[in-house]
Amino acid sequence: YVNTALNLGMTALKEQDPNSPHKKISIAKSVTDQRQPTFTYGYAPTSPLQLTGAYAAVANDGTFCPPSPILSIKDSNGKDVDVPRAQCTSVMSPQVARLAQQVLTGTTHDIGTSAPEFADFYSSDPGASVAGKTGTVNATDAHGNPATTNGALWFAGITPTLAATTALFNIDNPNKPITGLPGMSDAQAGLLTGDFAAHVWIQALGSVLQGKQWSWPDPNDIPNATPI
Repeated sequence: YVNTALNLGMTALKEQDPNSPHKKISIAKSVTDQRQPTFTYGYAPTSPLQLTGAYAAVANDGTFCPPSPILSIKDSNGKDVDVPRAQCTSVMSPQVARLAQQVLTGTTHDIGTSAPEFADFYSSDPGASVAGKTGTVNATDAHGNPATTNGALWFAGITPTLAATTALFNIDNPNKPITGLPGMSDAQAGLLTGDFAAHVWIQALGSVLQGKQWSWPDPNDIPNATPI
């Protein structure tokens, strides 16, 4: 799992592990050496850009392309300048990626955690199907102990041609309970979950997706794939 995460661009795992006794090894090595199964819960640090790049690979049949903020460059004469880009690599098989797509669509449909946030969008665009996952990070108190409130709210969402992540947290002190959300008291904000981040996601991108229809590819529609 750690190697897969690294191959998906989650390079924050290479940073020094602050909880290591000697503080000289990376987070990735700590997880591997100590065989920490809770790694899959997503407690390791990341960024919205890294998470978006990883989810984009799932939407891209398992091929990871390092995110680039540059679409094009022109010189003083208006001619296109070649933009060097990192090479895309296959990180997981298309069948695994498509299975992940199917699983992640459950979050926004039927009884999924974010289904209520997407209900209005799907009612007007029944041919659309967003895949994604919510997430939260517990805040900590003044002594560093886990609090009962959340300090960060996340939602990573994908379509076959779009990937984006909503991350709500206090950028100056991400360990503090989340505050300052419009229309909510700070006490209410701290009790919110990733569903709120999903609401922000669809509010921001609903107009971009409006009127579009798509279907996710079938995991079994791959030559030599093992039937599921």
